[in-house]
Amino acid sequence: MRLVCVDRFAGAALLALKLVLFGFMLVVACVNRFRPLPRLADSDQGSVAARLWWCLLAEAILGSAVLIVVGALGITSPGADE
Repeated sequence: MRLVCVDRFAGAALLALKLVLFGFMLVVACVNRFRPLPRLADSDQGSVAARLWWCLLAEAILGSAVLIVVGALGITSPGADE
């Protein structure tokens, strides 16, 4: 009985982690869209391009983390109803 509660908590924690990571990924995407992307046409493109590259790398890492969490959710067994 105790193991079921732990499994249910772990599944809920993984789902919450996935949602938080996805939220961070959306925030980084919005920052990319409204900060460095419009500045590429106006200013020195070297520094803006470097900042955009790092933001895109962060977004890719967050996306990979979301996929890892989804994979972990896929292999966990659902908790039994009490």
